[in-house]
Amino acid sequence: MPAPVVFVVVGVLLATLLALVVVVVVLVRRLARMAGEIRDIERRIGPTLAQLQQDAELTTSELDRVGEALSRLGRDANG
Repeated sequence: MPAPVVFVVVGVLLATLLALVVVVVVLVRRLARMAGEIRDIERRIGPTLAQLQQDAELTTSELDRVGEALSRLGRDANG
């Protein structure tokens, strides 16, 4: 009698292990696909981000010049 119970328990454990392996394989495949999509998105938006960074640097320079000019005007008006 104990032998069939052992076979059932071992069978259930093997089925559970197989299900876990299948789940892990599916998740790894999905992660690989998502990684490819992320690389594609980075490739597409890379030039735009570089342009935005350059624009931000130019804007910062222009704002610094305007700030300096306003400071000079304030000093001239006060002094």
